[in-house]
Amino acid sequence: MPAFGSCNLSSINLSEFVKNPFTKYARFEFEKFSDLVHNGVIYLNEVLDENMNLHPLEQQREMSRDLRQIGLGIMGQADMFVKLGIKYGSSESISLIHQIGRTMINEALRQSALLAKEDGPFPRYKAEAILKSPFLLSNADEDVMDLIKEHGLRNSQLLTIAPTGSISTLIGCSNGVEPIFQIAYTRKSESLHLEDTYYKVFTPIAKAYMDINKLGREEDLPDYFITTSNLDYKSRIEVQAAWQQYIDASISSTVNVPNEFTVEEVEDLYLYAWENGLKGITIYRDGCTRSGILITNRPKNRQEKIEELQIQITELAAESLLEDPDKCPMCSGRLNHTGGCSECQDCGYSPCAI
Repeated sequence: MPAFGSCNLSSINLSEFVKNPFTKYARFEFEKFSDLVHNGVIYLNEVLDENMNLHPLEQQREMSRDLRQIGLGIMGQADMFVKLGIKYGSSESISLIHQIGRTMINEALRQSALLAKEDGPFPRYKAEAILKSPFLLSNADEDVMDLIKEHGLRNSQLLTIAPTGSISTLIGCSNGVEPIFQIAYTRKSESLHLEDTYYKVFTPIAKAYMDINKLGREEDLPDYFITTSNLDYKSRIEVQAAWQQYIDASISSTVNVPNEFTVEEVEDLYLYAWENGLKGITIYRDGCTRSGILITNRPKNRQEKIEELQIQITELAAESLLEDPDKCPMCSGRLNHTGGCSECQDCGYSPCAI
């Protein structure tokens, strides 16, 4: 994204296009997907127009007008694979990505060209440069290229794959191009409360499969339930690399690796990503000082035990303050209320310092 560019993103849930999920008759509905890509491009252009003059800086408004960047993307890929009975990272999954990716970029280009026919191409459009673009030449079908030659493109940028962490959680599908994290895991929230909050979550796609097939144990799930713990990082990169061929912007994603992953292996991972044409990738090694948003249930180390005790102390102090807001929960001294908070003159405790 250029300086003063702004995000205008929307993501399509791929798992919703699987007909007859969890059966041998499961298939991906390409026609419905194509229709939604068309509507997604129209929708994001309307959002772009609506927000055109709402950016706080003139440079942002200028970039929005001149380049008309949008970022249509996907989520729910891992759930789609499960519904189809396909292993994440397998040759079959890569082949399907190529089919979906090729469809997505061509239908997005087609709709952008049709919008350019109505309203003109984006102001900085230069046909001589665009029509020689290696990305366009390698991806655009002949009929789509003819449309672009005739009308230009309404948008300088069409596709990107965002992390979709929040929206996929709200919808209940897998996020972005990521594999399933775990069948069941602990999630950490840092924004819903004034402190880190941990709660157990079951992956919706696994629960749906278990309910339909009346399974009582996670161990009974078929082997195509691939998670970050049993997926080789090279397969993970190959999935993203397959998508990158059809994404004119970039892809946000994280490769989860075990705690014993070495410095040399980290180097190999980044080199393998670069060799496969990825524009960017993030790595998270399990057990790093700062916990990830999603964490596995593992034995607590000393630091984690201290943090857990601190949380318990904070909760007990809050309960004590509710019972008697004038009494210090640490030393039972008197709390002085001033400046919107309170402080104990005996031990110095203050709830505002927690």
